[in-house]
Amino acid sequence: MNTPSINITVNGVVCNNVVQYVTTALQFMGHPRPQEWALSLPPIEHLPLEVQIAMVNRELRYAFTLIPGNTMDARYCIVDNVPFEKWRELMESTVLKFLASHASAT
Repeated sequence: MNTPSINITVNGVVCNNVVQYVTTALQFMGHPRPQEWALSLPPIEHLPLEVQIAMVNRELRYAFTLIPGNTMDARYCIVDNVPFEKWRELMESTVLKFLASHASAT
């Protein structure tokens, strides 16, 4: 399977896959451990963009189960079947901001 190159820029940093994008975005949003959310993900950079998004979304949904309190509004923004730019908009405006703001510094 020949997967096209993915280049997503976050604050001037070029990311080559969706996992790298989410991790970099969380880092720029001040998350104290931006790589932690993806520790159980297998390598997915060789997969098509739609599959990467679905697998990342699954991990993000799990990450929200570990946050005490109401996470419903942010979880509703984790959507699988939308164009990439809409997915990215939802990630940056809601999902990743929520994760970064609810990460403990310990």
